[in-house]
Amino acid sequence: YALLLSRLGRRGEAEAQLRQALARRALDPVLLTELGRLYFMDGRYPEAASLLSGVVALPGANSEAKYYLARTRLVQRGVFPLGPTTLVGGDLLSARLAEIGLKPFSA
Repeated sequence: YALLLSRLGRRGEAEAQLRQALARRALDPVLLTELGRLYFMDGRYPEAASLLSGVVALPGANSEAKYYLARTRLVQRGVFPLGPTTLVGGDLLSARLAEIGLKPFSA
């Protein structure tokens, strides 16, 4: 549910849901990665870097955690001065699709 809320742009609610899930599964790399991604998307780069650094040190760390840690560090260093995403077509969905190499769909 938290992932859906996040994708809908309701990141505050998503964070609350993720924290509830993490209370039960504190070392779940998928949940921790998603929380780190939320921090990144909200421009909370120090928190994202700290959390994602811990996630990539866990056994079974996923490539998404490594990806968002790298992006966070690049933004912190000023390599991506626009922040978490470059908007394509003016919306976050289009930006995320472009980010993973897909073209935005049209109605």
